[in-house]
Amino acid sequence: MDHRLNIFIPSLNRKELLLETLASLPILTPEGKNLVLDITVLGNSNDGSESAINDLFGDKVKYSGESDLGLYDALGKSLSKVTEGYVTWLGAGDKWEKDANITIEKMIAKNIKWFTGRPLKYDIKGEIFEIFPVRQYKSRLIVEGWYNGFLPFIQQESTIWHASLHHEVDWNNFRQLKLAGDYYLWTCFARKENIFSCQNHIGGYRIHDNSLSSMFLDEYKNEIKIFTTRSTLGKFIAYKERIKIIIYNIFSKFLNLI
Repeated sequence: MDHRLNIFIPSLNRKELLLETLASLPILTPEGKNLVLDITVLGNSNDGSESAINDLFGDKVKYSGESDLGLYDALGKSLSKVTEGYVTWLGAGDKWEKDANITIEKMIAKNIKWFTGRPLKYDIKGEIFEIFPVRQYKSRLIVEGWYNGFLPFIQQESTIWHASLHHEVDWNNFRQLKLAGDYYLWTCFARKENIFSCQNHIGGYRIHDNSLSSMFLDEYKNEIKIFTTRSTLGKFIAYKERIKIIIYNIFSKFLNLI
């Protein structure tokens, strides 16, 4: 069983947020039994990030200061080299829940190649402020680009996959993207594998002032259109899924009132 998890954290001059992300990971006090974390921070920062990481974590966290042309150029260079173990990435400020290791180990023990935790969001202080229901994702609708807000996003911060799926990715295309590189990966993986939704949380997205996904949401959706094509059947299935979600949300709110 492959118990190595390669975690990449792109960060450019966001030392405080970066250190909060690292502090949420079980680096010095692992809670699981078998999972081995291989953590690499990406970014040519000049704010003292590298020295702070060395002081706090020593050789347990690697730092790569290679120059790049942007987020997905940096990630593409690193992700494309990973051929073994599981993989994920976190943005500076994003966090894991304290029992994430245990959830991840359970998924790996079941030989699940691609999985995502129950989504949640952290506020600017790093406290949970929104928890979402467990979501199911259909591969056809992923490939066609429907999980762009019309249907709920696949939360990148909670999603983990096996490196064998990297064979499905055109890394040159990935590195040229500016905003929707995560969704491009999902379309590549979905042609080979179904994504499994966990009941438990793994991690979550942290709201902060310079978040690309919140600043450029419309541009993110438009970039998804570049590498996806929607079908008539896909549209029918997507609208059916959307109606189910709306009904579920109404029913949940009603239950909370009684």
